[in-house]
Amino acid sequence: MHEYSADIDEALSNALGEERLFRVIIEFFFRPESRQIGELRRIGISVRKVFDTYPLVSGIANSEQIRRLMKLPYIKKILLDSTFRTPEQV
Repeated sequence: MHEYSADIDEALSNALGEERLFRVIIEFFFRPESRQIGELRRIGISVRKVFDTYPLVSGIANSEQIRRLMKLPYIKKILLDSTFRTPEQV
């Protein structure tokens, strides 16, 4: 049987060998339910925000937690979170 693995962006993939915490954006296939948010917390992920408009959650996780997160079948993609700046703010 094939084991599921969510997509992970290149920047995060390259940094996963580092022993540190990462700010991440977790994309779900559908709007996450409370039991799915609970599962993230049981893994040890610090959930910072659950977005209303999009099926996204922001959080903080270490490399091992991200690897566990990748195996959950309702997770579509995991991205390294970064601060968005408009051209005027740069």
